[in-house]
Amino acid sequence: MIKISSVLIGTLVLFSGCGGGGDGSTSSSTGSDPKTTPQVVINEVLADNNATIADPDLNRYSDWIELKNISSKVADLSGFGLSDSEKKIKWKFPDNTTLQPGGLLLVWADDFNVTANPNPVALHTNFKLKSNDDKVVLYDNKGTLLAVLNLKDYKTTGPDVSVARNSDGTYILTNTPTPNRENSSSEVTVSKTPDFSHKEGVYKNPISLTITAGNGATIYYTLDGSKPTTESTVYAAPIQITANKTTVKAIAKEPGNTLPSKIKSKTYVIVSEDQRDIVINEIFSDNNKSSSNQYRKYDWVELYNPNNIDITLNNYKLSDKKNPQADAKTLDGTINANSYKVFFIEKDTDGFALSDSGDSAVLYKGSTIIDFEDFGKLKGVSYSRQGDIWDNNFTKTTQITPNAANAQQ
Repeated sequence: MIKISSVLIGTLVLFSGCGGGGDGSTSSSTGSDPKTTPQVVINEVLADNNATIADPDLNRYSDWIELKNISSKVADLSGFGLSDSEKKIKWKFPDNTTLQPGGLLLVWADDFNVTANPNPVALHTNFKLKSNDDKVVLYDNKGTLLAVLNLKDYKTTGPDVSVARNSDGTYILTNTPTPNRENSSSEVTVSKTPDFSHKEGVYKNPISLTITAGNGATIYYTLDGSKPTTESTVYAAPIQITANKTTVKAIAKEPGNTLPSKIKSKTYVIVSEDQRDIVINEIFSDNNKSSSNQYRKYDWVELYNPNNIDITLNNYKLSDKKNPQADAKTLDGTINANSYKVFFIEKDTDGFALSDSGDSAVLYKGSTIIDFEDFGKLKGVSYSRQGDIWDNNFTKTTQITPNAANAQQ
């Protein structure tokens, strides 16, 4: 029996046979014999190949995995396997695939699959790497796991940044990939992701968004949904968010030999006053099914039309979520000028109910939020608008006033 030892090197786990008589444990029975199996390691991985090297078969920039034979013997890789999963082998090397002592072998992780496409110049797996959020797993010809490289641990960002093995067996992040060559020792670090002053969400008033980053970093951002780069707008002052829907994406780049941070992205929805042709006026969620009073028996939301014209409601809906795809109650009928109208909400028919321990009432016009109100625990009380209809001024009251003006507190 050959004893299996496991050595943690950085975040790469290597499993290899070691010399000696062994301890007779059954767990070692599938180990590779060190007298016949040279040590093959994952030498470098590039999971976002933008311009480093094109593959010779398809002439495209695909992800690649580089192996190295670190022993003094020729390695026969016939039946060895690669995968992005520790649960199963996805792709195996063809028969008669060998690797000379100290030799390097590039495998394209591009789903082209060498076994399904005859006469390729290079080797191609039947799977792709999911950018820099994946694993590379190496198996021997008996299905024994030899090595796992978790790319996510290295927090790689941007294209053409690889994870490369040093001569001492540790791994570094480098923006100098070296396919089919000895690895670069030019290590880089990733800048810290910037912070936003406001949580993503829906706001009733415009917000002034502050973005911060440490270590003297420069912040770059976009507002059009595009991916920010170091060519994007430099952040110099708080961003005024006034549009109905704005997605802010930002990166930070610290001084020195660093990479830009991961992208921070948040979407803000501003419910502008000119969109609110009708408003939420009163909310009741503490329903009592045994009550004879329908306004205490069911959840309901009262709307108010402050205009001098009637408004048809067939393009409006109510929900408890600030998400146009959430369950919602489609409204119908008309709400008269300067009038109130109550809409009962039942989970069985509307797909949702209001929670008396705290929830939201959200009014949509089409897919656009035109009013909303978040409320806390309502026990035996309603939540009603006070004063100016455009002010965010609601209060709890025991005087429920469905289909009528609210009692002022």
